[in-house]
Amino acid sequence: MDYIVRTTRYGHEETVSVPEEAVYDVGPGILGFDGLRRYALLPEQDSPLEWVQAMDDAEVAFAVLDPFLFYPGYSFELSDTEAEALRLTRPEDARVRVLLTLHESADLPVHGFLGHLIGAGCPGRGGVHDQLRTGIERA
Repeated sequence: MDYIVRTTRYGHEETVSVPEEAVYDVGPGILGFDGLRRYALLPEQDSPLEWVQAMDDAEVAFAVLDPFLFYPGYSFELSDTEAEALRLTRPEDARVRVLLTLHESADLPVHGFLGHLIGAGCPGRGGVHDQLRTGIERA
């Protein structure tokens, strides 16, 4: 089953079709966006960049990417409680994305990582790493 998601990530509202496996419930929400829990992962054509789009607010989207594409040795700690909540039994089942801080100008590079979003191998399961939840920056 596909979902129809409204987005304004390009400055104008449009709708996109999203497969069920790209929809996540991020539990308590993202810091500052506590009322928004359901997000869709939208790929950016011809780019490693993706967007985490709030399903209930077309104006809320976050730029993300897979950190392992650029840093193969990238690592972070995930508590047993967090892994259990995501129903992760093996590290390779995690779908890890980092939230990015983007500059106003498209000519400037990405400023830095803001935190982790972690999705499990099954649809609908997602989570926000504690460090993102509490607003502590990760580099």
